[in-house]
Amino acid sequence: MSESSQHGTPYLEAGDRKGHTARIHAIAFHPESKLIASCSRDGFILLWDTEDGKKIGPVLAGDPDPFANRPGSVFSVAFSPDGRYLAWGARDRAVRYWDLEKNILAHPPMEGAHRDSVYSVAFSPNGEFLISGGRDGTIAIWDTDTGKLTAPPIHAHDDLLYVVAIHPEQTHLASVSEDGTIKLWFSSNGHLTDSEWTSQLVTREIDSVHDRPGGRSSLTFSPDGNLMASASHHNGLRLWDARTGESLGDPLVSETGPVLNVCFSPDGQTIASGDWGGSIHHWDITTRKLLCPPRCGHVGPVYSVQFRPTGNLLVSGGHDRKIQRWDLTSDNPEGDPMGATINAAHSIAFSQDGQMTAVSMRTGEILFWNLIDGQRLKLTLPGQTHSEIAFSPDNTMLAAASFDRTIHLWDILTGQPRLKPLEGHIDTVGFVTFSPDGTRLASGSRDFTVRLWNTETGSCISGSMEGHTYHVPTVVFSPNDQWIASASKDNTIRIWDAHSGQPIAGPLEKHQWWVKTVAFSKNNAFLVSGSFDSTLIIWDTSNWTPVGPPCSGHQGPIYSIAFSPDGKWLASASYDRTVRLWDFHAFEKEGTLLCKHILAGHLERIHCVAFDPSGRFLGSASDDGTCILWDLERSEPRDVQLDGIKPPADLLQATLASSRKAIAEGQAVTNLRPFEGGKKKNKSGGGQGSGGGKRKKEAP
Repeated sequence: MSESSQHGTPYLEAGDRKGHTARIHAIAFHPESKLIASCSRDGFILLWDTEDGKKIGPVLAGDPDPFANRPGSVFSVAFSPDGRYLAWGARDRAVRYWDLEKNILAHPPMEGAHRDSVYSVAFSPNGEFLISGGRDGTIAIWDTDTGKLTAPPIHAHDDLLYVVAIHPEQTHLASVSEDGTIKLWFSSNGHLTDSEWTSQLVTREIDSVHDRPGGRSSLTFSPDGNLMASASHHNGLRLWDARTGESLGDPLVSETGPVLNVCFSPDGQTIASGDWGGSIHHWDITTRKLLCPPRCGHVGPVYSVQFRPTGNLLVSGGHDRKIQRWDLTSDNPEGDPMGATINAAHSIAFSQDGQMTAVSMRTGEILFWNLIDGQRLKLTLPGQTHSEIAFSPDNTMLAAASFDRTIHLWDILTGQPRLKPLEGHIDTVGFVTFSPDGTRLASGSRDFTVRLWNTETGSCISGSMEGHTYHVPTVVFSPNDQWIASASKDNTIRIWDAHSGQPIAGPLEKHQWWVKTVAFSKNNAFLVSGSFDSTLIIWDTSNWTPVGPPCSGHQGPIYSIAFSPDGKWLASASYDRTVRLWDFHAFEKEGTLLCKHILAGHLERIHCVAFDPSGRFLGSASDDGTCILWDLERSEPRDVQLDGIKPPADLLQATLASSRKAIAEGQAVTNLRPFEGGKKKNKSGGGQGSGGGKRKKEAP
């Protein structure tokens, strides 16, 4: 057996890859060079030269993706102190340890310590240990010589653990969690070794980093070991005494969005932070003031910032898949972003008269197409990064949920704001929808609340509709304008009065993981929910109880569902890159939900599906930068792509034809293909409503 195959298939991807195709989770600098490593939700680790911005070396695949027969998300990456090894943590619960000189895994995948995704990896200063933190709240210490655990893992937190860091003097650890706490872990004799790591460790829980649990957090030690900095989604930046855990002053708060991560400069005199709004702040820790105005080079959240060990260079990576270099002697980015980036299509909506469709893009624009001739309209709405969009029933307004915590309402005819941005939510607004009569607008937010708005005045009708304990990514009105249903990442659904906002039912609890999407049937008799547990659940609205077991079929989290105008079809979109069409009329007659078609063509996860008012076309918007309209009047659904939204040519991989046809012609660009991840599936009969059961939580 060759050395490269000792530990299974080498983690090398054939062919060229110019950049990441999904958000960048983390960046790490090589300790002695201009080299950086980046890891992404696309499942790959790329190596870059920060001087010329070019990708170098091999492309490393993080782990096999159980959902889509491709690498799964990689959440953290770190170089060893001597620069020879690269470690990363991924969704398959394993830590991997790569020899950069030999281009092989130095050890088999290091697994068995964590029961969920590995969110954090860090080397000890002497390189003898590798510390990992898991989504399950555990910390593990690995011997880098053997690849084995030094002792059983520690259950550190009762909730998701974001980061674990080791003090520069190797005397203690720090961990930060979704439960709202930072914990310091000390050994009894002041030095962590393999023999005393667990048995003689003392835990100290310091003040909460959040004003409430929930939200991304980060922490790091200063190079001299005197300070610790933490970043909290809800409570800004804070400095702490690294040995006592004492808080040092008030939080430093970003004005451009919640703070997601933080790092110290090599001299320990400044810190840099990236925030949800796409800005990077550079702070002087002595004066506690910004050294320059915020640097704005990203669209959407910045998930990682890192200083180069030598020189005035800062590198950042974010939701827009872009790695940006910053010359700290200038206010502008140094050079171009490293690698190719793709502008993801996040949401698609149709006007009620069937004349146009709108698509919100990751870069913030909202683009419009004429559905009669398939041509791009000149109307483009600029602004903050938007998530979901919705047309008003009278086709005069478009509403957009925004990352800036507001809701924007535009006049379709003029392209100008109809009202001032609607303010009230204290965190990102993830979803908006109009009431059937257009007089009200409902919104769901990362602040755990739902709000109801008057579309004529912009005033909030209901105040804050509270009850959920986590993000609210979707809200919908029932067709009879009686109820509002809200889906939440607390795994539940709640029902509200559509006019007063008063609670009616819930929490509805049957899903095993985040509930991402909900939709009412056209006759108001049923509510359907889609979850990150990859299942659909149908609820009887007469008593708000499930009708049968969860319906399975998708091989990944379900992001969006929609009913056709006649109520026959239920469409579901997933992380597995497919859209499924379920026969809902058959369910109403026979009590079984059957998948009749699987629509494959996207190269990345699908964020949104929506039917046009005629019911002929189904639109899907994806992270691959494309929006496809599927013609459902064919004997087998086929796709027609909107002109102007397409991925770079090197990503097409012959999956989509290069020609573009007008939607009015009703012609197909490509034939429908079954999903090709794992075993091929039949176009009909896939995913009966008899499936279900608890699934393992895999973070996408």
